[in-house]
Amino acid sequence: FDGSIAPAVSVDTLPEVPATADGPGWGIAPAGAQFTFFDGTESSSYPDSTLSVYPAAGFAAVGAGAGQELAALKTLIASQSANSKDQIPEVPIINAAQVIRGAVKYLTLADGGKGVRFLTFYAQDLSVASNQNLHYEFRGFSADGSHYVTAQFAVRSTALPDTVDYSALEQQFSVDGAYDQYLADVTTKLTGLPSDQFTPNLDQLDALVQSIEFPKG
Repeated sequence: FDGSIAPAVSVDTLPEVPATADGPGWGIAPAGAQFTFFDGTESSSYPDSTLSVYPAAGFAAVGAGAGQELAALKTLIASQSANSKDQIPEVPIINAAQVIRGAVKYLTLADGGKGVRFLTFYAQDLSVASNQNLHYEFRGFSADGSHYVTAQFAVRSTALPDTVDYSALEQQFSVDGAYDQYLADVTTKLTGLPSDQFTPNLDQLDALVQSIEFPKG
């Protein structure tokens, strides 16, 4: 991968996170492996810059909800819908809303597998997009469907502010429909922006994801 994304990468085993009778359902997943992209020091990891690989069949085994979300994701990738209003399934499920979906693009992995990448930010309340919360996200499968890949990278955009004054936005969003219109405008703006107006460059992140290859057999 391009060294401007991160100078170093580490690989760790992810333990199984099974469903529990009284649990909320967040983070349920089989054991997997995670690549973390960082700057070469133990104390300064790049935020949210990871790529994880799981056995796809394991999600149904650890929790019905996770298995259903993965099935929905397969259907979405097969249909290659480009509607930014469609929720892109989150697997593992997280405890936050996927607020927008911009720059949706379907990618092919080195082994012929398929997946979808998009730009988003997550929130549990009324929030806005900035360079503090924007993510490049990827979800996909190996060619034979046996492996599931999920990745997220913190990205910055020339179209978004570095900081947000929420007090100034309170009155603006008090008008009915204003917040929905804001989200639609941000989605359109991010989708139309060239890849080199993001850091890291979206083409470099796409190339990293598309280099993924699984052993045959």
